[in-house]
Amino acid sequence: MKELRRSRWAVSRGWYIYTNEVSPVGAKAAISLYEKGQCTKAEAERLLAFCNNSGPAFILGAAGVSILGSTRAGWLLYLTHAAASVTVGILFRFYKGKDGSMRLQPPTPQRPPSLSDAFTRSVKSSFASVFYISSFVIFFTAAVRLLYTSGALPAAANGLSILLEPFGLTKEAAQNLLTGLIEITSGLFSLQGGAAVKLAGKMAMAAFMLGWAGLSVHCQVLSFIGQSGLSPRTYIAGKLLHGCISAVYAFVLTNIIGWELPVTETIAEQVETIARLRFWDTLGAALTVTLIVALLILLIFGRKLWKRGRH
Repeated sequence: MKELRRSRWAVSRGWYIYTNEVSPVGAKAAISLYEKGQCTKAEAERLLAFCNNSGPAFILGAAGVSILGSTRAGWLLYLTHAAASVTVGILFRFYKGKDGSMRLQPPTPQRPPSLSDAFTRSVKSSFASVFYISSFVIFFTAAVRLLYTSGALPAAANGLSILLEPFGLTKEAAQNLLTGLIEITSGLFSLQGGAAVKLAGKMAMAAFMLGWAGLSVHCQVLSFIGQSGLSPRTYIAGKLLHGCISAVYAFVLTNIIGWELPVTETIAEQVETIARLRFWDTLGAALTVTLIVALLILLIFGRKLWKRGRH
């Protein structure tokens, strides 16, 4: 029942969590560069290995504060996630280093779309991406629940814990880890309230799940890779390596820093910070940011329209 309540709560938080976790934007960008002839096949496969990562809002907000109950944990996870991504990128620098299959082409000049057309297409694309990602997350969340109720997931966790018992892996930790291998959101939420797992172990498992990203995200990315002709092996190897390196970084840094922050202290700190904010100050800051963004948009599109009018 405890796991069922967690899973229901995770699904109810869907629109916040799903739109801020790992999305295939980085993979789509790398594949687009390859299909347009702006990078080689080897370069595109290197990009796939380390350019598809979790967003900072998901790591800091959901993984750090909501799940682990600490803003410090969120920042540490974010820094280790970024450092591991850079490490993977450096390691894959030597992948097919002497590849000579150059197919670079100069970019074809295209007429920029109108403001109304660009706005309409961006809204449609954003909604389709959110719906697409959410569908995969909900499907794999349900799959995790079915595996749990059928007894397959606990049995596999029991076998994994026996195999890795010399390394101190308990059955609960093994079950959390297997859940994260399938779906990142469910795996992270399974770490909530696990008293049997120490903070350093939780941080390491959370870092691994964020780096690995889960089968849910991999299915999204592999659907794009299959149409491009690129090899999915570098992507899978890169994500596995990213997860392992992130886990090592997080475990070492957590033990070096040596901190423990209760959830109640974090919540009290956040409530106190919010209580200090005044309505008019907050409204003024929001209006100022909105005005600056609007001026930047007008400046960019106005310059393009002015150049188009001169021609």
